Amino acid sequence: MLRKITLGFLFLFLLKSASAVNYYWVGGTGYWLNAASHWATTSGGAVFYSTAPTAADNVFFDGNSGLNTSDTVYYDFNTVITVKDFTVNGIADSVWFHNNNNGQTFIHGSLYLQQKLYMSGLSPWFDCTLKSNNPGNTITTSGTKVDLNISCFGDYSLTDSLIYSNISVISGTFNSNNHYMECSFGASATTYPVVVNLGHSDIHANGWNMNADTYLTLHADSTVIYYTPI
Repeated sequence: MLRKITLGFLFLFLLKSASAVNYYWVGGTGYWLNAASHWATTSGGAVFYSTAPTAADNVFFDGNSGLNTSDTVYYDFNTVITVKDFTVNGIADSVWFHNNNNGQTFIHGSLYLQQKLYMSGLSPWFDCTLKSNNPGNTITTSGTKVDLNISCFGDYSLTDSLIYSNISVISGTFNSNNHYMECSFGASATTYPVVVNLGHSDIHANGWNMNADTYLTLHADSTVIYYTPI
């Protein structure tokens, strides 16, 4: 019986692992949910998926995406975008991501913005919720204005500076990795544990909401914070 149960769990694990695939944006300007025209199975490829990415899938915007200056990636009306890793690297400067329809973005892995992105629509920030329950996730912004909501049971670490951004930690662990930060920062640990490691970071904050909640652990002994309320 034990062997049957073990094999059953192994099968489910392999099935879950096999379902994670890479999605590559192609075809320039377009809508996120138009998978048959824009989500290819390889970089610059012509074989397309029939559905948009899921929480298990990695998405890539790269030099073969056909995104030139002033091209736009549109979020569909009320779209809930779910992905694993979100990577942007090698597209033209001044490509826009347009969210004017209450779209939401949930990232269940890492955020790799290897170049600066520009947002239009409801907000000038790249707005997303980070939801990985695994360790070792990273946040790279390359100067993109981001609005990050960390709601997970894993951890997220900065790989570069934050510029004119917002961070809210609801659950999980945030590590600044000693990087410079210009941001509004908040943490709420009334329900789930929150760990905030700020190290030697230089932080210029225009908003600061760090309550002494029951489940909050804050490490900021060597942090320098300049607070300028707005």
